[in-house]
Amino acid sequence: MIEFKRQLIAAARAEHGEIFPCGNRTSLADSFTYNSGQALFWFKTGSSSSNTKITSLKITDQNIREAEEAM
Repeated sequence: MIEFKRQLIAAARAEHGEIFPCGNRTSLADSFTYNSGQALFWFKTGSSSSNTKITSLKITDQNIREAEEAM
């Protein structure tokens, strides 16, 4: 899994405790959307409320290698 995904998932867990994928997603790793240089992580909390964590994406050689390895 790409590092920024791990970081957003960890931040969501630290803030909300147990979290779950939204909608028809079956994995937290598949709960990301990308738009205008940002990654949005969508998740549900134990109370079934939807939340997001957002980070800006910086394109680096490391990001490109990680993305290629994940394919």
